[in-house]
Amino acid sequence: MKLLIIISIPFSLYFLFSDLTLSSTAFHITMDENCGKFYIKNNNGRPDTQNDDGKAILNNTTWPPTSYAEIYINDKLLSLGCTAGKKINSDIDNNSLFYTWEINKTQITQIISLQQPGKIRISYKISSAGGGSADIGIRLCLDLSVISSFAYVLPVFNRMIKSENIYYDINEWFCVNSAADYKIIMHFFIPGEISEPPEKIVFSSWENFSKSGWDIKADTNRRFGSRIPFSRDIDPALGIYWRSKNDKNPGVFAIDMELAPEEDKFEFIHHGSKYIIVNNPAAENSGATDNLRPEKSIITEKITIVQTNIVNEISFHNKVMILPFINNTGQTQYDFLKRTVASTISSRIAKNSKLEIIPLAIAEAEINKCNINLDSVNDFSALNSEIIKNFNCKYIIYGSITVINKNLRIIADIYKPGRGTISDSFSNDSGYGKELFISIDSIADMIIQYLNNQE
Repeated sequence: MKLLIIISIPFSLYFLFSDLTLSSTAFHITMDENCGKFYIKNNNGRPDTQNDDGKAILNNTTWPPTSYAEIYINDKLLSLGCTAGKKINSDIDNNSLFYTWEINKTQITQIISLQQPGKIRISYKISSAGGGSADIGIRLCLDLSVISSFAYVLPVFNRMIKSENIYYDINEWFCVNSAADYKIIMHFFIPGEISEPPEKIVFSSWENFSKSGWDIKADTNRRFGSRIPFSRDIDPALGIYWRSKNDKNPGVFAIDMELAPEEDKFEFIHHGSKYIIVNNPAAENSGATDNLRPEKSIITEKITIVQTNIVNEISFHNKVMILPFINNTGQTQYDFLKRTVASTISSRIAKNSKLEIIPLAIAEAEINKCNINLDSVNDFSALNSEIIKNFNCKYIIYGSITVINKNLRIIADIYKPGRGTISDSFSNDSGYGKELFISIDSIADMIIQYLNNQE
């Protein structure tokens, strides 16, 4: 009798599964239409083995799919599509897979789109279904196929990530198939023109995500490819965390994945920066970076990444530039706030005013060109002459982060080229966690009101 039960369970579950699929020349996407879980594979890869050829990007086990989203609401982390809520619909339309689920009168829609043959966008939209709260979080867990000797390259920090880690202020990174003898296979980035910035990016294992809550921890001593006791190699996964902080306008959360070409040399253009990548550079590629003025670069025995600003192709007239905020706390643990505050204010201004925002990556490139360390600058006047001579934008927003009576104080000012600082300082004190992000939003709203009055 036991044998009959054991045999019948898989077959019973099999008939419960139904899927929606999309395909292009590069990708095949399958989504479970009952719960929204999905897998993505490259059509030219070998998805049936862990030791693949580096082309299969995400886990592609036939059933069940193991890339999924979770919803953080009322201090609980729930799987999108679980029985705590209800499915509204699932559909396929215009090269996109849709899945909508509702909980506590709040609807979450997952959209997986083929943007072009080699590019995919995964996005989430939150809306109130009548009295619901949009103050929730989204955790997207992407289960990656490349199991052993795995690594990421972060151009922002000019480093390679070979072990578990958490970052609070990055919006793009590259995936390589091996930390020892690697080629770049994928470019991940947050499309800032439509998406709220993530709260954090977590490089960890699938097992860690499956057993951890929202406040996940990463063991930086656990390297991808190292052994878990009595188990197999670490199964690398990627976690993207977003947090909605506005009930009325919760925004959109999205990540783009762009497949790298097979060529040894190729380019990406993103957020006003051009990346020229040379895989396995040899003597014949020695001129790959000639005639470039790189803002940032990574050069190893196996790879060269050069990031160069393409400011000359962008008009700054009548736009707003927001500089990374200065960390005056004296504590490196708050360094992540420099870009987080700036990007949050930038996103809020873009959504709630008619002013155009210069991407933060461009602002940072301008600072880098001047060889200025923001952390060593206490007065914006030390910066403005060098920055402003490069272009004529409408406003520059700058500021600092300090600790006052054990609270974080955020101070922001508005500078207008040709006139100087035109406003009194905007400041707000807060605690940490959610209260801090409410404080940042409050600063942004004060800036928006002031600038709208100026217009």
